[in-house]
Amino acid sequence: MGDARTRHGRPLAALGARLRALRRATAPLRARLRRLRPQRAIQRTAALASEDRAPRRKRWHVLVDLLNRRVPGAALVVVEVGSRDGRTAAHLLRYCPRIAALHAVDRAAPDPARDRLRGLPRARFVHGDSAGSAAGFADGSVDLVFVDADHAEAAVARDLAAWAPKLRPGGILCGHDYGARRHPGVARAVDRFARERGCRVRVEADRVWWTAFPPAARGADPRDGDRA
Repeated sequence: MGDARTRHGRPLAALGARLRALRRATAPLRARLRRLRPQRAIQRTAALASEDRAPRRKRWHVLVDLLNRRVPGAALVVVEVGSRDGRTAAHLLRYCPRIAALHAVDRAAPDPARDRLRGLPRARFVHGDSAGSAAGFADGSVDLVFVDADHAEAAVARDLAAWAPKLRPGGILCGHDYGARRHPGVARAVDRFARERGCRVRVEADRVWWTAFPPAARGADPRDGDRA
């Protein structure tokens, strides 16, 4: 019986090895096929350049659509709290020409080798913690704040409390990882904030949440049934 198992096991093992090798060999082709997905489904309000084509809708695509659909006016001011290498911020600057200033806030200075904001005239890096950095902005001076820093519940609550007053009437307060299993504190903090302020929270692709703040400033909006 042991010999029979050996005889049958060897062909199965060989077949598994061939399948794994085939999967590795076809990975580039499968990636290209995924990128053939209609890009209007990825970013809806600004056509993506060929080098920015993507297989899935990510947070930077959602934010571009939020700005283009939900935030009127010119000379917009945007704040990203937790910018890392500036990938999201750089994408916003590329596809939202109405942004006059984008402030990227982070406790860690960007790695010069990976800093995507270097040399971008509309970008400004703010080195410091979230709440302390918020104190440097006047109330009612920002059009959109994207919170993606410390994901602990208490930290998210502090960030929301610090940055919400900085928004102009009807501005967008938003963030990342709502409902993520690894970060349950994000949803708890956002939901509590929304209940206390009377906000309606919407959740988009890539676990992006957003709300118009202060809510009373917007009034009725015929687009409320639409997604960003």
